[in-house]
Amino acid sequence: MEHLQYPIGRLQIQNIYLPEEIIGMIGIIETYPQKYREITENLSEIELAKQYREGSFTIKQIIHHMADMHLINFLRVKMALTEPNKDCVVVDIPAFTTTPDNDAPIDISLTIFESLHQKWAFLLKNMTEADFDKTFYHPVRKANFDMRQALQLYSWHTQHHYEHIKIALNN
Repeated sequence: MEHLQYPIGRLQIQNIYLPEEIIGMIGIIETYPQKYREITENLSEIELAKQYREGSFTIKQIIHHMADMHLINFLRVKMALTEPNKDCVVVDIPAFTTTPDNDAPIDISLTIFESLHQKWAFLLKNMTEADFDKTFYHPVRKANFDMRQALQLYSWHTQHHYEHIKIALNN
C-alpha cells in the first residue's frame, strides 16, 4: 500500500541543496505539466475515473487538484518573497474536490497548470540566493520552509501525482 500512496517515496526535506539539485527541481516545475497533458490526452471519462488505489483521487481529480494546489503553492512562494516569515495559505484539500469546477473538462486545469508552471519556472530561474533564503511558516505541517525546501516540496508533489496517474492507468 505504501508504494501506491507514495510511489516516489515520502517527501524528504533537506537543509542544504546543491545548485544542480535546484536546477533539476526547477526543470520538474517547468516540464512536468506537458507530461501531464501527454499522459491524459485522449482519455475517456471512464479512464479519467480510474484511481491509483481504493479511496484515492481519480485521474480527473488529480488534474484539477494540481491546478488548484499549485495556484496556492505559487501564491505561497510569491507571498514569501514579498512578505517573508508569515503563515502560508492553507486549504481543506478534500473540500476543494467537491466544488463544481471539478466536473469541468480537464483541459481547463491542464491549461492553468501549464501556464502557471511556465511563469513559476521563470520566477525561480530569476530568484537570487537571498530570495531562496526567504521563508514561510506552514501551520498544518508546523514547519518553516525556505524557498529551496518549498521548491523540493512542490517538485516532489508534481512527480508524486504524475506517478499516481501512471498507476491508475495500469489498474
